Order: sequence, then C-alpha cells, then structure tokens
Amino acid sequence: MSTQQSQNDGRLDDLASKISALRGVTNDIYAQASDYSLIDANRERFSKFSDDIRKTAGRLGRVASSGGFKQQMKMALAIVAVVIGLWFLYGLFT
Repeated sequence: MSTQQSQNDGRLDDLASKISALRGVTNDIYAQASDYSLIDANRERFSKFSDDIRKTAGRLGRVASSGGFKQQMKMALAIVAVVIGLWFLYGLFT
C-alpha cells in the first residue's frame, strides 16, 4: 500500500469520526428541540404569573382608592426595612 493511500485512509477515518460526532450532536439538538413539555410548562407558569400580577395590581388600586393607603404603605415599608436590616446583620455575622 502506498504512502498516499494510507494517508488518505487516515484522513477518511478522521472525517468519518467527525461526521459521526456531528450526527450525534445533531440528534441531541433535535431531541431537545422536539421536547415541548418544558416550553409548555414555562408558558403556563408565565401565564399564571401574569394573572397574579394583574390581580395584585387590581388589589393595590382598590387599596389606593381607600383611605388607609398611606398607613398600609408605611407598614409595608417598615416590614421591608426590617427584613433588609436582618439580612444585613446576618451578612455581618456570618
């Protein structure tokens, strides 16, 4: 067997292994792309999240139209400040 023939055979073997690897990657991509269950689940989660935000905004609007809005906002701000303060103290001592 000539040297050129053996070099060509070696290159063909390398090319065959690269094509096989590429085929495996392509099959993996196809398998993941055809799995729509994750996409559907995320779509449902975002839809529920959007509905929850809409409901919360409606409730906030009703609270804002009532007389106790300022008092409730002060209470919410105090709770947020306490949580942030505790988180900061926790960060200092750990």
